[in-house]
Amino acid sequence: MTFHSKIDPSLVDQMERETAAKLPVMIEMHDQTEAPMTIDRNAEMEDLSRQAEASRKGIIEQLHQLGVPEDTIETFTIVNALAATLTSDQVRAMAHRDDVKFIRYNGQANVAL
Repeated sequence: MTFHSKIDPSLVDQMERETAAKLPVMIEMHDQTEAPMTIDRNAEMEDLSRQAEASRKGIIEQLHQLGVPEDTIETFTIVNALAATLTSDQVRAMAHRDDVKFIRYNGQANVAL
């Protein structure tokens, strides 16, 4: 999969329209978390959380190196994804990573009713 195919077409449109803007994105990890089903839901969530943290550690480190502050990154355990506000160059850098599956635009959609 090329890095271009990892970026949602609606995000590419936003990147082309707002070249200097920071855009809200959702980054989906390549490795998805999975915990064995047990009676202990707390243990399952702890296991999922550990897996998700380990799989996105390198991505978060690179985001910090690219100047994205920690307090602007929101993580999601069950879907193993993170949300951040990135420049077009930062989006492209993330798309080059093997551990990133897909990057979506995470802003409001304009829907005609």
